[in-house]
Amino acid sequence: MRTDRVRRRRASRSHEPERVSVLDPVGHLLSPCHPARARALLRRGRAWLVRDDPPLIQLCRMGEPAPVTVAQSTPGMPPP
Repeated sequence: MRTDRVRRRRASRSHEPERVSVLDPVGHLLSPCHPARARALLRRGRAWLVRDDPPLIQLCRMGEPAPVTVAQSTPGMPPP
């Protein structure tokens, strides 16, 4: 009886979600993402499906770059 419980626990761990490979708009490989995130990107039109098996998506465009902020020096302080 005890071995049955151990086997069931091991079987449940083997069903971990498969990661989805991601390409940037140029075609460079990025970090893989969770399948739910990939589905959300496809649903919102931010990515398209390149291949079904193994799953591979490509982003349509990159996000906007963060604005560059210039640090202002205060009188009496050395510049950064």
